[in-house]
Amino acid sequence: MATPAPAREWPNDLESFTATARRKHMTPSSLVLRHETAVASLDDADRLDVPAGTPLLRLDRVRLLDDVRVAVDRTLVVARLAPGIEKADYTSASLFEELRTHGVELDRSEATIEARTAEAELAEHLRLPKGAPVLVLDQTIYTREQRPVLLSTVEYSGERYRLRTTFQPS
Repeated sequence: MATPAPAREWPNDLESFTATARRKHMTPSSLVLRHETAVASLDDADRLDVPAGTPLLRLDRVRLLDDVRVAVDRTLVVARLAPGIEKADYTSASLFEELRTHGVELDRSEATIEARTAEAELAEHLRLPKGAPVLVLDQTIYTREQRPVLLSTVEYSGERYRLRTTFQPS
Protein backbone atom coordinates (compact mmCIF):
# COMPACT_ATOMS: atom_id res chain seq x y z
CA MET A 1 0.00 0.00 0.00
CA ALA A 2 1.36 3.43 -0.93
CA THR A 3 2.10 5.95 1.76
CA PRO A 4 -0.08 9.08 1.42
CA ALA A 5 1.77 12.18 0.31
CA PRO A 6 2.30 14.73 3.07
CA ALA A 7 0.30 17.96 2.99
CA ARG A 8 2.10 20.63 1.00
CA GLU A 9 3.08 23.85 2.68
CA TRP A 10 4.66 25.34 -0.44
CA PRO A 11 3.48 24.45 -3.93
CA ASN A 12 5.69 22.70 -6.44
CA ASP A 13 3.78 24.49 -9.18
CA LEU A 14 3.24 28.19 -9.85
CA GLU A 15 0.57 29.26 -7.38
CA SER A 16 -0.47 32.72 -6.23
CA PHE A 17 -0.34 33.90 -2.63
CA THR A 18 -4.15 34.03 -2.72
CA ALA A 19 -4.51 30.46 -4.02
CA THR A 20 -2.01 29.15 -1.46
CA ALA A 21 -3.90 30.90 1.35
CA ARG A 22 -7.26 29.53 0.21
CA ARG A 23 -5.82 26.02 -0.15
CA LYS A 24 -4.66 26.28 3.46
CA HIS A 25 -8.12 27.58 4.56
CA MET A 26 -6.81 31.04 5.37
CA THR A 27 -8.07 34.46 4.33
CA PRO A 28 -5.63 36.48 2.21
CA SER A 29 -5.67 40.27 2.07
CA SER A 30 -3.31 43.13 1.29
CA LEU A 31 -2.41 46.60 2.40
CA VAL A 32 -1.50 48.43 -0.79
CA LEU A 33 1.61 50.55 -0.31
CA ARG A 34 2.00 51.61 -3.96
CA HIS A 35 -0.22 51.08 -7.01
CA GLU A 36 0.95 53.14 -9.96
CA THR A 37 2.30 53.17 -13.48
CA ALA A 38 6.08 53.42 -13.64
CA VAL A 39 8.62 53.13 -16.43
CA ALA A 40 11.04 50.26 -16.80
CA SER A 41 14.58 51.00 -15.62
CA LEU A 42 17.48 49.56 -17.61
CA ASP A 43 17.73 46.59 -15.21
CA ASP A 44 13.97 45.93 -15.14
CA ALA A 45 13.78 46.27 -18.93
CA ASP A 46 16.60 43.77 -19.33
CA ARG A 47 14.92 41.21 -17.04
CA LEU A 48 11.52 41.76 -18.71
CA ASP A 49 12.92 41.82 -22.25
CA VAL A 50 11.31 45.20 -23.05
CA PRO A 51 12.79 48.59 -23.97
CA ALA A 52 13.81 50.87 -21.09
CA GLY A 53 10.97 53.30 -20.43
CA THR A 54 8.23 50.73 -21.15
CA PRO A 55 5.17 51.35 -18.92
CA LEU A 56 4.94 48.94 -15.99
CA LEU A 57 2.36 48.43 -13.27
CA ARG A 58 4.19 48.88 -9.96
CA LEU A 59 2.35 47.17 -7.14
CA ASP A 60 3.79 47.05 -3.61
CA ARG A 61 1.69 45.30 -0.96
CA VAL A 62 1.90 44.04 2.60
CA ARG A 63 0.44 40.54 2.35
CA LEU A 64 -1.68 39.23 5.22
CA LEU A 65 -3.01 35.82 6.17
CA ASP A 66 -5.97 35.95 8.55
CA ASP A 67 -5.03 39.60 9.24
CA VAL A 68 -1.44 38.70 10.21
CA ARG A 69 1.31 40.48 8.25
CA VAL A 70 3.48 37.81 6.67
CA ALA A 71 5.19 39.43 3.68
CA VAL A 72 5.90 42.52 1.63
CA ASP A 73 5.49 41.91 -2.11
CA ARG A 74 7.00 44.37 -4.62
CA THR A 75 5.88 43.57 -8.16
CA LEU A 76 6.37 45.00 -11.65
CA VAL A 77 4.13 43.88 -14.53
CA VAL A 78 4.49 44.71 -18.23
CA ALA A 79 1.30 46.79 -18.54
CA ARG A 80 0.74 46.37 -22.29
CA LEU A 81 0.45 42.59 -21.93
CA ALA A 82 -2.66 43.00 -19.75
CA PRO A 83 -4.37 46.32 -20.58
CA GLY A 84 -6.70 47.41 -17.77
CA ILE A 85 -4.97 45.37 -15.07
CA GLU A 86 -4.14 48.58 -13.19
CA LYS A 87 -7.85 49.15 -12.43
CA ALA A 88 -8.25 46.26 -9.96
CA ASP A 89 -8.55 46.75 -6.21
CA TYR A 90 -5.50 44.88 -4.99
CA THR A 91 -6.49 45.01 -1.32
CA SER A 92 -8.45 41.85 -2.13
CA ALA A 93 -7.82 41.00 -5.81
CA SER A 94 -5.31 38.34 -6.81
CA LEU A 95 -2.79 39.62 -9.34
CA PHE A 96 -2.52 36.15 -10.92
CA GLU A 97 -6.32 35.96 -11.28
CA GLU A 98 -6.38 39.46 -12.80
CA LEU A 99 -3.69 38.45 -15.29
CA ARG A 100 -5.75 35.37 -16.29
CA THR A 101 -8.87 37.53 -16.63
CA HIS A 102 -6.92 39.78 -19.00
CA GLY A 103 -5.80 36.85 -21.13
CA VAL A 104 -2.32 36.31 -19.70
CA GLU A 105 -1.56 32.65 -18.95
CA LEU A 106 1.36 32.17 -16.58
CA ASP A 107 3.63 29.21 -17.15
CA ARG A 108 6.68 29.22 -14.91
CA SER A 109 8.80 31.18 -12.50
CA GLU A 110 12.55 31.43 -12.20
CA ALA A 111 13.21 32.19 -8.56
CA THR A 112 15.93 32.58 -6.01
CA ILE A 113 15.35 32.37 -2.28
CA GLU A 114 17.75 33.71 0.31
CA ALA A 115 17.82 34.55 3.98
CA ARG A 116 18.37 38.16 5.06
CA THR A 117 17.59 40.42 7.97
CA ALA A 118 14.81 42.98 7.97
CA GLU A 119 15.84 46.57 7.40
CA ALA A 120 13.92 49.34 9.20
CA GLU A 121 11.21 49.96 6.56
CA LEU A 122 10.48 46.26 6.03
CA ALA A 123 10.48 45.62 9.78
CA GLU A 124 7.94 48.42 10.22
CA HIS A 125 5.64 47.03 7.49
CA LEU A 126 5.78 43.53 8.97
CA ARG A 127 5.75 44.74 12.59
CA LEU A 128 9.01 42.96 13.32
CA PRO A 129 12.10 44.13 15.16
CA LYS A 130 14.77 45.56 12.88
CA GLY A 131 17.21 42.77 12.02
CA ALA A 132 14.62 39.99 12.33
CA PRO A 133 15.09 37.09 9.89
CA VAL A 134 13.28 37.23 6.55
CA LEU A 135 13.16 34.93 3.53
CA VAL A 136 13.45 36.80 0.24
CA LEU A 137 11.93 35.28 -2.90
CA ASP A 138 13.00 37.08 -6.07
CA GLN A 139 11.32 35.82 -9.22
CA THR A 140 10.67 36.41 -12.88
CA ILE A 141 7.40 34.92 -14.08
CA TYR A 142 6.90 33.89 -17.71
CA THR A 143 3.82 33.46 -19.90
CA ARG A 144 3.00 30.27 -21.80
CA GLU A 145 4.78 31.90 -24.75
CA GLN A 146 7.91 32.10 -22.54
CA ARG A 147 7.79 35.88 -22.42
CA PRO A 148 8.73 37.49 -19.07
CA VAL A 149 5.68 39.37 -17.79
CA LEU A 150 6.27 39.97 -14.09
CA LEU A 151 9.11 40.64 -11.64
CA SER A 152 8.42 40.10 -7.98
CA THR A 153 10.41 40.37 -4.79
CA VAL A 154 8.58 38.98 -1.78
CA GLU A 155 10.09 39.36 1.69
CA TYR A 156 8.52 36.88 4.12
CA SER A 157 8.70 37.12 7.89
CA GLY A 158 10.95 34.26 8.95
CA GLU A 159 8.74 33.75 12.02
CA ARG A 160 5.39 33.69 10.21
CA TYR A 161 5.89 31.89 6.93
CA ARG A 162 7.51 28.63 5.91
CA LEU A 163 8.62 27.67 2.42
CA ARG A 164 8.72 23.93 1.77
CA THR A 165 9.21 22.06 -1.47
CA THR A 166 10.16 18.62 -2.74
CA PHE A 167 13.42 17.76 -4.48
CA GLN A 168 13.66 14.65 -6.64
CA PRO A 169 16.65 13.13 -8.43
CA SER A 170 16.87 14.01 -12.11
